[in-house]
Amino acid sequence: MSETPTAMSQPPSERPEDDRLSVEEEIAEESAAPRRAGRWRWLIGIVVSVFFLWVAFRQVSDVGHLAEALGSANYLWLAPAVALYLLGLLVRSLRWHILLLPIARIPTASLFGILSIGFLVNNVLPARLGEIARAILVGRRHGISRSAALATIVVERIFDGVVMLLFLGVASATAGARVAPDWLEVLVPLTAAAFGGAGIALSGTSVVVLSILAWVKLRLARRLDSGALRGDGILSAAGAALAAAALLGLLLAEAFDWWWADPTAALIIAIALASEGVRARAAAAS
Repeated sequence: MSETPTAMSQPPSERPEDDRLSVEEEIAEESAAPRRAGRWRWLIGIVVSVFFLWVAFRQVSDVGHLAEALGSANYLWLAPAVALYLLGLLVRSLRWHILLLPIARIPTASLFGILSIGFLVNNVLPARLGEIARAILVGRRHGISRSAALATIVVERIFDGVVMLLFLGVASATAGARVAPDWLEVLVPLTAAAFGGAGIALSGTSVVVLSILAWVKLRLARRLDSGALRGDGILSAAGAALAAAALLGLLLAEAFDWWWADPTAALIIAIALASEGVRARAAAAS
């Protein structure tokens, strides 16, 4: 008994013209869908930008004074200002690249774009939601754990706070009573107390959690004779040691008013992370 071949079983050259046209239309429709989605994203972006520009400009009470100020501005300083801002973003991207090396090797150029988006979100939305947006974006683009990415951002903020404390400490030690003594006497203790309390809580929690994880991983590695699990346990133990260094520096600063203690701990942590990044880079190259 002979069977009549169907259109799908025939070669493309022998299929009916209507079937070939329908397949070509489906392909064209699928290729046009991303273009339509891209146009919608551009349209939504323009609408959101216009809305926030309207919100910003409606707070300007004297538009004439604003126009006069813009007209008298020296725009020659705009180019170096933008260049220095971009250089700062590049340095931050390189720092984030080094912090992410134990997790994944992510190009600095990609991190530069993600960091720029995060700063944009910080300028538009409250509560520094751009930091969370950075963690989500880097996890989505490069397939890494978003919680791990967020942990590196927390480390960044700790470093930034320590540097600010270092600047305030140097200013209070060198300027003394010559430059705004009342301002320094109020701001330095408040900043140190706020940052120190949060840092002590975070560092103490990190020491406890990472120590427990290291102990569990190393014990399981001995039982299972797993080199990979042993390496992971050593990495957790190293993290606990770094957190202990940060905790010690913060405790010394809080208890004895040694403002240089936590910046010194931060330098030790930075050197350890940099050496770990160099070793990871060398291992990846080999």
